[in-house]
Amino acid sequence: MASSCGRASGTRNAYRQVRWTPKQCEKANVTANKLGGGWDFDVLANEFDVGDLLEWGFKGWEIGIPDGVDVDAEWQAMPEFEQEDMSGAQSIHVHFATREDVNAFAELIGQTLTEETRAIWYPMADKIDMISELYADGA
Repeated sequence: MASSCGRASGTRNAYRQVRWTPKQCEKANVTANKLGGGWDFDVLANEFDVGDLLEWGFKGWEIGIPDGVDVDAEWQAMPEFEQEDMSGAQSIHVHFATREDVNAFAELIGQTLTEETRAIWYPMADKIDMISELYADGA
């Protein structure tokens, strides 16, 4: 561990270098910012565990939990969910010098490529109709 001090805006500030686990680092950053920082609440909601945030000093109402709600109890008896990895084996960016080159490539792979096309699957993947897709637990 090392310690030192420095000056910022004319104020002397002490600091020390520490070796923390990633979880300890998260706690230190959240706790420090809780005292005077601003928040991206989407990041808090999506990248941090609610139990950790409550343990680190947030009140339920600060992160959208109504008073009297037991967060752990809300998750009891929820069905298990495993998200299958649907990412491709490899992604590449292909650059074309002209629109004619794009059209030649589209013909070669047997797909339609418009100026709005941002990504494709090769071979062409079946589209899933998410509107009519029904999800239910196995019970």
